[in-house]
Amino acid sequence: MPMRRLVTGLARNPLSTAVCLVVPLCLVGVGRWIAWENLERVDSPPAVAPPASTAATWTASVTTILSAPTSTGGISSEHAAQAALMREAMQSVERAVARYQQVHSYTCLFTKRERLAPGRELTTQIMDMKVATRPLSIYLRYREPNAGREAIWVEGRHDGKVLVHEAGLARLLTGTLRVDPRSRMAMSENRHPITEAGIGFLISQLADRWPIEMTPELARVAIERESTHDGRPAHIIECTHPEYDPTYLYHKVRVTFDAEHGLPVRFEAFDWPQSGEPELLEDYAYSDLRLNADLSPLDFDPGNPAYHFARF
Repeated sequence: MPMRRLVTGLARNPLSTAVCLVVPLCLVGVGRWIAWENLERVDSPPAVAPPASTAATWTASVTTILSAPTSTGGISSEHAAQAALMREAMQSVERAVARYQQVHSYTCLFTKRERLAPGRELTTQIMDMKVATRPLSIYLRYREPNAGREAIWVEGRHDGKVLVHEAGLARLLTGTLRVDPRSRMAMSENRHPITEAGIGFLISQLADRWPIEMTPELARVAIERESTHDGRPAHIIECTHPEYDPTYLYHKVRVTFDAEHGLPVRFEAFDWPQSGEPELLEDYAYSDLRLNADLSPLDFDPGNPAYHFARF
């Protein structure tokens, strides 16, 4: 009987019927979007200098390779050339670490491309990004897709949740949502959680991983010294692992460093090839980068009158 009364009531009131149907659909749509959204950012705190042991490990590795005799009793010229390129690559990372220590904030246009599963098409998201490094604070406003969507994440606030809202009717119906960045919803359409995005985290990963992965016996390094990014001089360092090794995250990575300030401004990672050319898995690019921008806590406050967070 209760169900019959409900159906009868809905039939007599078309507006109620519309609301009952539209609201759940909007909530589902927003939920799917949040799954998209919650990876976007995470600059690591500015203290990204690699531990002394990491640098020492890399130096010892290269020194061992250079001092190891070949079958003919000499040093392999190929190994020596690769060790020189690897040393140059690590110097680029060291410069980036030192430079990022001087950055207290930045703004940029962040473009993210990801392949969420082998064989699937790349997804692309473009957004305006604001970052402060102390405390780590990130604001995003989407340009495409879902233009008008906004997100804020501040280290140590909001119980670690990212604050998000959709644009249009969904924003009016659901207001501002709090989402765990590592929840199943957040990770279902992202390769990384919010805590693994941004220039700071990228630098820390390069400082940690390259000393382990860059050895002339296991990797091949190439450097494009005359390149550009966002109309600015840059150089690209490419590191490839010819043989599959499950301890390595990617078959190949390409990192673009700005020639003037020395920070990495693009990261491209490729999967292990099954046949033919390796597939692009991740591509994160930072353009129109403005370092030490004039930002304040209001830039990371959902109450900012220039933003559109609601019911917060």
